[in-house]
Amino acid sequence: MSAFTRWLPWLLQVPLALVFLVAGYRKLIGDAVPVETFTQLGLGEWFRYFTGVLELRGGSTMPALRRRHSGSASRRWRGVHRGPESAHGRGCS
Repeated sequence: MSAFTRWLPWLLQVPLALVFLVAGYRKLIGDAVPVETFTQLGLGEWFRYFTGVLELRGGSTMPALRRRHSGSASRRWRGVHRGPESAHGRGCS
């Protein structure tokens, strides 16, 4: 295995993990955009906090995932993404 193929997953996962960490942090501190989005959806504050915790957890564990866990990790991420996908389907932006 070359050095490029060994480091490529890290080069992709670390920036993506940072995106999830920032998004989860913004939900937990009560930034105006996530608060407004969850208010429009009518899901309540508890769901915003729940989603923020899931994003922080996922962002912090993403770079540590091993290749053998990729199937279970993709199922978890699919579950986390269903909420935002349904929000975009309802016309919230």
